[in-house]
Amino acid sequence: MMKFRWLSIVIIFVLAVSLLPQAPVVKAAPPTDFDRETPYVPGEVLVVFNEGQTSTAYASQASALAGDVNAQVVSRYNNLALLSFDESADVPALASQISASGKVKYAQPNYLFWLPEADGQLTGSLGSASAGDYVLVTPAGQTVTFTRDELLSMRRYVKSGSRWVQSAAFPNEVTSNMPVAAGFQQINADVVWNNTAASPAVCVVDTGVDGSNKDLSGKITNGYDFVNFDAVPNDDNGHGTHVAGIITAKSNSGSTTPIGVSNGKVVAVKSLHAQGWGTAFEVAAGINFCVDKKGSYNIKVINLSLASKNPSQVIYDALLRARNANIVIVAAAGNDSSSQLTYPAAWADATVLAPNSQPNAISDVTISVAASRQDPNPLPVWIDIDNDGAYADNEWFEGSECAAPFTNYGRTVTLVAPGSDIYSTTPSAYPFYRNYYEGLPASYGYLSGSSMAAAFVSGAAARYWSLFNTTYHNFVAAEVKEKLVETGRPLTYAIDPWETGEAAFDPSKGYNNDGFGEDPDVIPEIGTVVRAPYCWPKTGDDFTDGFGDSYNLNDFLLSSADNPFTADQDMSDAVYLDLAAAMERMLVLAGARDA
Repeated sequence: MMKFRWLSIVIIFVLAVSLLPQAPVVKAAPPTDFDRETPYVPGEVLVVFNEGQTSTAYASQASALAGDVNAQVVSRYNNLALLSFDESADVPALASQISASGKVKYAQPNYLFWLPEADGQLTGSLGSASAGDYVLVTPAGQTVTFTRDELLSMRRYVKSGSRWVQSAAFPNEVTSNMPVAAGFQQINADVVWNNTAASPAVCVVDTGVDGSNKDLSGKITNGYDFVNFDAVPNDDNGHGTHVAGIITAKSNSGSTTPIGVSNGKVVAVKSLHAQGWGTAFEVAAGINFCVDKKGSYNIKVINLSLASKNPSQVIYDALLRARNANIVIVAAAGNDSSSQLTYPAAWADATVLAPNSQPNAISDVTISVAASRQDPNPLPVWIDIDNDGAYADNEWFEGSECAAPFTNYGRTVTLVAPGSDIYSTTPSAYPFYRNYYEGLPASYGYLSGSSMAAAFVSGAAARYWSLFNTTYHNFVAAEVKEKLVETGRPLTYAIDPWETGEAAFDPSKGYNNDGFGEDPDVIPEIGTVVRAPYCWPKTGDDFTDGFGDSYNLNDFLLSSADNPFTADQDMSDAVYLDLAAAMERMLVLAGARDA
């Protein structure tokens, strides 16, 4: 069963040419001896020169500097240059020495960034699971349930001249009996899917995109490949193509294919290698490319489904350029099931300082996204708040919008979106890492992660921008973030203070609508999952159960000290993405009778 709010009324080329960046000198050989705990590339220092000079001037300065410090220039883009030393060199000391030389703006280690989704950790599959019924919730709290056949029979009427023209009310992907559009529906994108206003482009800085996938054909603009330094950013991992499909896969292309949130294009920029890592140089160059090509490709959103524990100055500066260019920045919160700060997502919170303890100037356009569960048949979650091992009415919560077991959370999170078992596009034209090593299918497959959640938000930001940015009002990026937050759905707060694990319904079993388990025949088996002893955490005393009733946590705890969550982990300021509400659209159902 899929639950949706009763939302609102849907009465509802420019030839892109891949323009090459200023040519880098030569590509460095990729290091092979680091992992996710390695902070930066051994032996590499990233140098930043003052802006406003020519490519020739930058090349000359980089060459002269390399000679002074006995290094080699291995890569360059605009005012960025990458110097290579012996791998045993003291990189932080060299960066400090070069920064103090007066010959550069600053220098830093070449920090490593990773996909939030570690190898094999979050590859999922729902097989041929049924998508279940479609349920609307009216403003009065009543529910209206439709079968898939009933959805197929519904029609949308639009007046064209003096005639009314009918079309399908929902796309094929929504009426499919597979959960291919589950996340799409959960953010109420199905309410606005046929809005014809053209969305601006989303620049996806990732592992590249395979634009030959039939659901992405004509939807992808090749940006640049900063890993191999060419104009074709092929995806040798699979992640970037999956993200791109969530954002912009074609609608109505088939009953077993995914559907994208935006009707605009994705500009593909490859800054991450096949194994899922990239460097500060590669990521910063990718972000700067998006900013430099904003006008050429109509880029309004940058999607960054990547993370580092290091607050890199060069990444922050690139994002500041994006902010000053009026671009929305969407970043994945991470998949460590913790509230630790990861960058760039942490900069969505104004209280998280910029590098060198400077004020944060990009928080107004930066959106950090955490992942919720997304089941094809969302069922309630039981959280044993009083630790007595017994079901109680107030301990059942709406499972589909609770935290995914892996997601990061806390005060830096802006929005929550679907992130579990998301169906989307994968490369189809060539082999890729996640197919060979993890079994992710070619063409289409399921992945889980805050990366997927971020892609939903990027698509929504572009879709919202298309509707309201008019000749009468030119949006600034901060307004887009503000609107998505303002119209989001409140989260459900619930915690298991004893961290005994979480009990949830087995999706293969049913449940009793009236009593959530009064009938022993439908009480599901309880399964403990990885640490996520909460729906969403809150430091205050009050929480709301799945029926909308409020309770005081101290009614169940020995003391408020039993609440394990701190202010840094509190999710009170985050909301669940609701695209239809942001676009001020709702569904109005009307039946026709024979006069």
